[in-house]
Amino acid sequence: MENLQLIKKLTFEEVFEYWRRNEAHQEGWNRLAKERGYASWEEWRMSYAKRFRCQEPEWSLYEIADPTKTVSQFWGGPFSGWVKNYYGGQISKSFAELAQSDYLRENPKVKDMLENFPKDTIMTGIRVAKKIYIIEGMHRAVALSIMNYKRMKFSGKVFIALADSSEELGYEPRMIKKELE
Repeated sequence: MENLQLIKKLTFEEVFEYWRRNEAHQEGWNRLAKERGYASWEEWRMSYAKRFRCQEPEWSLYEIADPTKTVSQFWGGPFSGWVKNYYGGQISKSFAELAQSDYLRENPKVKDMLENFPKDTIMTGIRVAKKIYIIEGMHRAVALSIMNYKRMKFSGKVFIALADSSEELGYEPRMIKKELE
């Protein structure tokens, strides 16, 4: 994708550290991990990393040019809560589609991102075929896409830790069961 400028190669450990910095300090994510039966945020998120085989591919960090427009072309990760609440039962939707959802525009996390978007941020994605799926940074991606949809100005920098995968990002039935419990 021409709107991605390579910054450097990454290890999966570096990618997971970005993920940790974005989420592990937030009480809501820690509470959700415990509610789902995990001992910690790290154990919960590592289950996703294993699900998407994140330790296997080579990772790179890219700066995203024209982030509101570019991120709108990305796809949401296949998470049961998103499938149930925002994708209408589909495995995924583009962020351009999600930006049109009144329900998502009223989501407290998305609203907060629209008002207080981080100056610089790093999301995590997996590229399958020619589609980029966000596996960390969903609310930020929705907020950026709403900014694009509403033609709002954005002046920050957005980066993506990205790896290529030859496998479709579908569901593992046991993972879905655990997510819905």
